[in-house]
Amino acid sequence: MIETIQKNDNIFTSSVINGAINAQNQEVTAVIFHCIRSGYESRYETWLKKISMVAGYFPGHSGVTILRPNSDSPSEYTIFLRFDSYKNLYQWLVSPLIKEWLYLAKALIETSEDVQILNGLKALVSSPEKQELTTWLTDTSG
Repeated sequence: MIETIQKNDNIFTSSVINGAINAQNQEVTAVIFHCIRSGYESRYETWLKKISMVAGYFPGHSGVTILRPNSDSPSEYTIFLRFDSYKNLYQWLVSPLIKEWLYLAKALIETSEDVQILNGLKALVSSPEKQELTTWLTDTSG
C-alpha cells in the first residue's frame, strides 16, 4: 500500500493514516522527498542529522535511511523513516516537536516536501537496501 500524506501548515492528514490507527500493527515506512535550496546543503545536513536523532527517541522508531543527492539530482534527498506501526508513525508526524523541526526545514527546501507511506511487502521492495542490491546485480551481471 502507498499513501501520500498531504501537509498543510505542518498538519499531516491522511484517511489511511487516520483510519489505520486501530488497524493491525505492522511496520510502516515514511518516504520523505526534499529538494534542497542551492547553498543550503550544509545547513540541511545539520538539520537532517539532528531530526534523525530526535526520531530515535519516539516510540516504535525502527531506523532512518538517507539517500543523498547524486549527479543526476544534485539537490534531492530521500529519507526512509521506519516505525513499527501506523499509530507510532502518526504520533511522530503530528507531535509538536516534529512540527517545529519541519517548520525549520521550510527555509532549507525549495518545494513542499512530499511524504509517502509504505507498508508490508511494498516497503521491503522499495527499501534503499533493495535498490542498492538491484543496482549492484545489474552492474555486475554484464
